[in-house]
Amino acid sequence: MPAKPLHPDVVRRNADKVAEQMGRADQERFERLLGLPVAGDRRFSLAAVLGALFEGMAREAALTALRQFRQRLKAAADQAGVQLALEADGQTRAAPENRWCWFEGEDGRVAAATGFTRAEVEAGARLRMPQSAVEFTERDADGRLVVPYFVSYAHGDDKLVSDLLERLRIRFKSAKEYRFEQWQDKDIVIGSHWRDEIQSAIARCKVGLLLVSPAFLASTFITEQELPQFVAAKADCPEPLKPALPVELKPLDFSGASDLKGLEEIQVFRHNGKSFQARTTDKVKDEFADALYQAILKALKVHLPPSPPPEPSPRRWDEHLRRHLDYKPEAFVPTQGSCIDMEKFQPDASARGPAPERTDALEYLENWLSNPNAQPYCALLGEYGMGKTTTCKALAAHLLDLREQDPAWPLPIFIDLRLVGNLAKEQPALEKIIEVALARSWLGDASLKGSRLTAEETIRLMREEGALAIFDGLDEVLVHLSDADGRRFARELFRILPPAAARKADDRKRPGRLLLSCRSHYFRTLRDEKTFLTAEGRDGIAADDYRALVLLPFTEEQIREYLQHTLPDDDPERVLDLIRSVHNLSEIAERPYTLSLITQHIPKIERWKLEGRRVSGVMLYREMVLEWLERDAGKHHLTPEHKCELMEQFAAELWRTGDKSWSVAQLEQWLIDYLRKRPEIDAHYTNKDRGLLKEDLRTATFLVREGEDRFRFAHTSLQEYFLACHLQRALLDDQPDAWALPALNRETLDFLGQLLREAGLAQVQIG
Repeated sequence: MPAKPLHPDVVRRNADKVAEQMGRADQERFERLLGLPVAGDRRFSLAAVLGALFEGMAREAALTALRQFRQRLKAAADQAGVQLALEADGQTRAAPENRWCWFEGEDGRVAAATGFTRAEVEAGARLRMPQSAVEFTERDADGRLVVPYFVSYAHGDDKLVSDLLERLRIRFKSAKEYRFEQWQDKDIVIGSHWRDEIQSAIARCKVGLLLVSPAFLASTFITEQELPQFVAAKADCPEPLKPALPVELKPLDFSGASDLKGLEEIQVFRHNGKSFQARTTDKVKDEFADALYQAILKALKVHLPPSPPPEPSPRRWDEHLRRHLDYKPEAFVPTQGSCIDMEKFQPDASARGPAPERTDALEYLENWLSNPNAQPYCALLGEYGMGKTTTCKALAAHLLDLREQDPAWPLPIFIDLRLVGNLAKEQPALEKIIEVALARSWLGDASLKGSRLTAEETIRLMREEGALAIFDGLDEVLVHLSDADGRRFARELFRILPPAAARKADDRKRPGRLLLSCRSHYFRTLRDEKTFLTAEGRDGIAADDYRALVLLPFTEEQIREYLQHTLPDDDPERVLDLIRSVHNLSEIAERPYTLSLITQHIPKIERWKLEGRRVSGVMLYREMVLEWLERDAGKHHLTPEHKCELMEQFAAELWRTGDKSWSVAQLEQWLIDYLRKRPEIDAHYTNKDRGLLKEDLRTATFLVREGEDRFRFAHTSLQEYFLACHLQRALLDDQPDAWALPALNRETLDFLGQLLREAGLAQVQIG
């Protein structure tokens, strides 16, 4: 028996091609064979094989028939150009119950990994090249957009709610373009912190289905905690992050005499002017549900316009390799970074020579991979929105292209750690981490079960065939974990390439390389960064086993190149002049992610300019703040509303003290003190790990780490914007002490002036 028999799932990669060369009866036998359970060493019980393929046949006749089937299977595989055979042990005197069968042949793992990574890269490239704020939208195996929705309702309406939801559930199943995933509080697991579970569910869900009634509006928890996530309290308030789908469950008073908590400003669904409670027979209830279903589909096309889906996944893997998406590598704006010596916490001159401080990121990573004596590990770091994911995908695509000419280049395997999600809290082993990430990718559908790369194959490709594992988005997982659990998770990742294997020089089994991407300001200090990435030295990983590259902001030349790709019909110099005309917008444009947001708002900025308005950008900043918060949906431990309030307070404290940054100890102590002073906010986090709250504040997209351990606003203009929001809040809440600040600059006053005018307080004199 070979050391590594093929698993049936691996055989499925070429099963269709082989089956095409078989007769109908053998095709059915082959399919039944692939469905049999296998032992841990990938062998089938011979008795089970005989029973599945030749049920009811006498033993000797069945053995003869199996022998003939194996010959036909081998001939069909040869005809299809596939290395595949069904083998049996030689214990011919033993009973079938004590004998084994297994598959032998080429496992196709390199082709599977190549196809997986290219498809992952190209599927995202359509939306992320050039570097884009648009995120890839999750779809199911049938290509339908996945829509998790949050159900908000009053428990006094349980009977009506259950009736309506069941009718909707039936209709949702027939949707061609969407797959609906419901969440309501009955899904909370016993023993969980229910407030945290509700906030987490809201963050995950795309829309809120609000089943509105008088009891709904009377619920303090709903109106203070749930409703503001979907509905603005006043017409002049910023729009919430999540779209609302409000339904009149019981009759409401729209005369103006009742406080509808902002619902009076948006369209509430009623059928023929009546609530669901007013529909008393099954027939009219079904009519209500039918009309609501159609209204929801229409609303989703407005609120959640689907991004172009990948083409339907064909069953045959060779068709996957031939499939080409609209991928344009020339649209990638090359990112640049600074080489860091992990041991000395300073730029590594030897890595980049005497030249400039900036180095092309792809060239740097290519040089690392082409040097057989280079370090086994590399960390790609950077603040939020610097293009880490895009750089990782561009590197993977580049390596796949290089391998077409020279297979000696490492095979890239791109693993999106964001897909691991809450599983990380269960302290999964490396194999489980990889298995889940692969399965949850857009390729992880049922039609490709046999074509998917397996976790075991991924590890073997790394340890034996010199592959490059790209673990992208480490911080996306760590933000959900305590410090200790985060370190355990990272140590599992390092198991894919243990230090001993990484340093082993063996031409027959060339060890691979490992690239990790992570937000640099996830770590409290530079020293924390080093100890974390080296697994605290416990597993034999040292700082000199690492290379590290910190991505830098775009230069003006990179911004110009980005504009050429993104706005091909515009003159980039004219757009650059427009960006320069808005206070500090040039600074924000230095990040690929925020630059992509700016380009989306260019038409609005131009309209303001044509109208002769002095563009201070407050509306633009507000919309970008909301975009950034939404981008981190699912990672928040502090609610987005509280995070904004904390940013306002932090901006004011920095202004009062005259500091540009605080040490991490100052920042974290300030958070604890602030929560202590604000019990109404602290009450939301009674059972929440304070370490996770500190981490969430540090890693907020508005802050960055500089130097060893200091944190500041990512942009000066962000501090000015949040400071103006703080002053507006103080004025509206009649808190004159909040105005005890040093002289404000013109930009902050401009921001404040616009905010006050929007609030209907244009008569207030400021300055």
